[in-house]
Amino acid sequence: MKDTVSSMDFIVVVKQEVNSRNMVAPKQKIRIKLRSYWVPLIEDSCKQIMDAARTTSAKTMGPVPLPTKKRIYRVLKSPHVHKDARFHFEIRTHQRS
Repeated sequence: MKDTVSSMDFIVVVKQEVNSRNMVAPKQKIRIKLRSYWVPLIEDSCKQIMDAARTTSAKTMGPVPLPTKKRIYRVLKSPHVHKDARFHFEIRTHQRS
């Protein structure tokens, strides 16, 4: 599994219902955007959402990967000397829409 973007774009379309006058109700869309620091968690959540949408026989699209946001923090190794020596830490936020 690669450490790139992990995002999904779910579009759930509710079935059209026809009323007594043969008028078609407008389509309804649900777009869900998920964010997580941990890829397996977001993948499981996406799978559960897709399964729930399919049990209602709704048309589904997705998950669509979105770019991973990477926040890098630089911290000095020593409090007084060696100002060029630093630790680098990063937080990756994976997204699915």
